[in-house]
Amino acid sequence: MLSLALFLVAVMAAQPGSRERAQEATLDGILGVSVGMTAGEARSRLALLGSGDSRRTRDGGLKEVWRLDGSGFAWIAFKAGADGRLVWVTGHRRPGHDMAFDRLASRVPDTRTDSIAIWHVEGAGGQHVRVTARGRHQRAQVVTLMLDE
Repeated sequence: MLSLALFLVAVMAAQPGSRERAQEATLDGILGVSVGMTAGEARSRLALLGSGDSRRTRDGGLKEVWRLDGSGFAWIAFKAGADGRLVWVTGHRRPGHDMAFDRLASRVPDTRTDSIAIWHVEGAGGQHVRVTARGRHQRAQVVTLMLDE
């Protein structure tokens, strides 16, 4: 009986896409999009998942929103500064696809309540990034990564 249970766990872990779903959001990024990467890099990662729309900002940067298919995120938005690098990225989970705060990281958040968890991490290039998960009952409906200046 124990061997059957172990076999079933191994089969479920090996299901196609299970690892990708588990890694949709981490302290490093959302669907592979992270603070500090270029808007072009973000677009190339998201183009396979949906369609985007952009507009220029007053400071010479741009904001884009991507409506997604085939992931637990309904949409992702990001802002790039005038240099073309992302300063924040946020994603909104589909109804019924909220994720436990603990799935974002193995480490304990710096701040945690029933509705928010916040981590301060070092991003690529050594910049400080604040990662925020918001939702209810310690389950994220919105995940945001932002330069923490």
